[in-house]
Amino acid sequence: MTRRDTALLAILHDAARGKFPPGSFETTHLPSPSSPADAVLAFFGHHVIASDVDPEFVHSWTRRDPFALSDIRFLVALAEELHATPGILDATFAAIGSGVDPIDAGVHETTDRSHPRVVRAHTYRDPSTIRVFTDATGAGVLLIGRGLAGRLEAAYEVDAAHRGQGMGRKLIAASRLVAPRDEPVFLQISAGNVWSMKALASDPNWVPVGSEILFVRGSSPDGNVW
Repeated sequence: MTRRDTALLAILHDAARGKFPPGSFETTHLPSPSSPADAVLAFFGHHVIASDVDPEFVHSWTRRDPFALSDIRFLVALAEELHATPGILDATFAAIGSGVDPIDAGVHETTDRSHPRVVRAHTYRDPSTIRVFTDATGAGVLLIGRGLAGRLEAAYEVDAAHRGQGMGRKLIAASRLVAPRDEPVFLQISAGNVWSMKALASDPNWVPVGSEILFVRGSSPDGNVW
């Protein structure tokens, strides 16, 4: 984490603990984080944009509509301004880590980095921080690592043949358990991913904090790497 990340990380950690930015229809504009992507985050009545884009570009939208940063037209315009590919619009959830030994959390750490979910994570997270876990059967993979502004992020995937058997809930629980004690850990889930949404809803330790969309630097709006 660098000084560029301090304010954004504080907002994220506060939200994970139930302290949100004021819902007064305002926009907070922060510098681009040191992590690989710029970001637009939405909370109740408040947007945060973390990007070195010209403030006047943002103001030209928000002075007309305080909710403009959630407008698809703004997001497309921002992608063009940044020469970056917009990611998926995700709902963001957070839980507080427990610092439990992985074995006690029902998973074991592995050095295998070949899973596509792990490979994809390198685009958004610091590769040196990524830890990978599997369950005893190898039917699911869980990873945690430092992503946006240095926050701790989790991601998981269950093999198709083993879905609908509670594996997702097990991995979601494990991600919180193995995270460092008292540190927030975040999960970003596409709103259309109903199975992950249901799994999260069944675990009271995870709370919704807002939504976000990331713009990976060094990529073009057509998805090609620059």
